[in-house]
Amino acid sequence: MTRSDDMSVDKCRMLCTKLNNKFYGVEGSQYCFCGDTLMKPIKKHWRECNQRCIGNKRQWCGGHWKMHIYSNTGYLGCFQDQKNRVLTGKYTHSSRMTVHGCRYMCGREFYQYYGVEGARYCFCGNTLTTSVRKPERECNQKCTGSKWQRCGGHWKMNIYKNVFVDVTG
Repeated sequence: MTRSDDMSVDKCRMLCTKLNNKFYGVEGSQYCFCGDTLMKPIKKHWRECNQRCIGNKRQWCGGHWKMHIYSNTGYLGCFQDQKNRVLTGKYTHSSRMTVHGCRYMCGREFYQYYGVEGARYCFCGNTLTTSVRKPERECNQKCTGSKWQRCGGHWKMNIYKNVFVDVTG
């Protein structure tokens, strides 16, 4: 567990990823928890997780003794993109792109995969049209919305399987 005056979902994910934890959770607007097992989670109504993250007011960071919990096992790797896109569903771009923002956009439309590319692009899809993996160093551009996250590279995409675990209602 850690507390930070600039906590966000993205920062918590980065901290727990460095520790190789399967799950991460945010609570009380400024706390981050990492772990490999869920200890009897009790699903609560989403209104009880109504506190904005202190480090990113566009994200929700749980509530008083309530935690948003995410799975950190969905990262598939750095892939080569091409003119015929790797992910062929919906896409968007933003000057405030984050991995979490992309995950949210694709997840709310029930896409199985999401990917970030070129620091500002988000792609969604239900199948991968290619499986050409690239070294992680080729997906090294910082996301335009978070210096803590990598958002692919030039024609390189960080791809994730949408495995959201939310124990809020």
